[in-house]
Amino acid sequence: MENPVGPDIAVPLERAFAPLRLISSAQEHGVELFTLAANNDRFILLGGPGTGKTTLMKNLVINALNRVTHTKLDQLTPVFVELRHLATARHTIEQAIIAAFDRYHFPGAGKFVRAAVSQGKLLIILDGLDEVGVNRSFVAEKIRDFCNIDNQQISRNTVIVTCRENSYRTEDLRAVIPTVVRVESFSNHHMRLFLQGWPAYQDRMAIRLYPEIQRDPQIRDVCKNPLMLTILTGLYLETETEAFEVPATRDRFYTAAIEEYIVKRPERKGLIQDFYPEAKKQILERSSLARLEIVDPTEDPEEFDVKVITRHANEAIQGDFDRRELIKELVETNGILKPASDGSYVFVHRTIQEYLAASEALRIRTTEEVLERFGARQELSEVLNFYCGLIRNVPQTEVDPEIRTGS
Repeated sequence: MENPVGPDIAVPLERAFAPLRLISSAQEHGVELFTLAANNDRFILLGGPGTGKTTLMKNLVINALNRVTHTKLDQLTPVFVELRHLATARHTIEQAIIAAFDRYHFPGAGKFVRAAVSQGKLLIILDGLDEVGVNRSFVAEKIRDFCNIDNQQISRNTVIVTCRENSYRTEDLRAVIPTVVRVESFSNHHMRLFLQGWPAYQDRMAIRLYPEIQRDPQIRDVCKNPLMLTILTGLYLETETEAFEVPATRDRFYTAAIEEYIVKRPERKGLIQDFYPEAKKQILERSSLARLEIVDPTEDPEEFDVKVITRHANEAIQGDFDRRELIKELVETNGILKPASDGSYVFVHRTIQEYLAASEALRIRTTEEVLERFGARQELSEVLNFYCGLIRNVPQTEVDPEIRTGS
């Protein structure tokens, strides 16, 4: 399971997974994922940032692979496609599926995929329609093309597309995928299941956070978002002191996460940083905003190459420096970036880039400029949300200073 903040421990998806139900306008009550996927060979899965869309789909893939859904899904071959990679490569859906098999050195991937597609034998997860930026129309067209061809077959493949809810207002796939469902928020039951699934780390157990979360309704509301709860759990397990203060708002969660990456984690590990933490934060903020605001149609707005990082490093660092060592430090010492492809890097979670971009916008843009630049672009709506939180245009909650979590 993805763990953007915290100790380097493996969190098996099967242990920490909370079985969220899906909500649709056509049904009064939520429906279980396996049942929905078995009865609907196409649907759009919507949810806010960090609501567990990707994790939910990975769980579906694992269970289909292990043949334990007890539905017709057990007879399908699942394949997980990240749409931003498809967009960058300018692939069709079938080409992207073949590329996904090729990455795992599957022998004869092309022949196998073409045969499976023609027989309707694939469970195809197309993840992150909202992450393709200016390539949105191209990607949507490729999905529609695939579905229209698939409609002519005796047996259709199962196709699930995930997207942030705010990014699907155009409903650009409605003609081929009319069914839309939404991920429910974490309940208290889900929080407990999630925390119980984390392994102990240095005698600290994640489940001990549960009563502290329940003690304050505002903190509990923040932790209904799986990503926020994941960040909180990672921060808690990494804390070596007896007292741990729970961040009370979304922007404070990210402030604490950035400090964890750039300052606290290297200090705990006794790692020497050749570049000042504040300079690295400035580089990441400037790079984040630049990539999201100005990106070539053929590029991935989440990927940073050496040139992008170097350009902004020249603004933040005095004198000569080794750009390769800077990137190595951001990846290996801080862990805030990870390799994406040859010579390119991405943040460990997309929302970290969006938060840093909002921080930079707060520094160099007027509110009018931010509204003009971000308001009309759906892919930047989350940056705008972070910006509003940072300038206190949305209600902020204060945590009781007496709330502490012991080890």
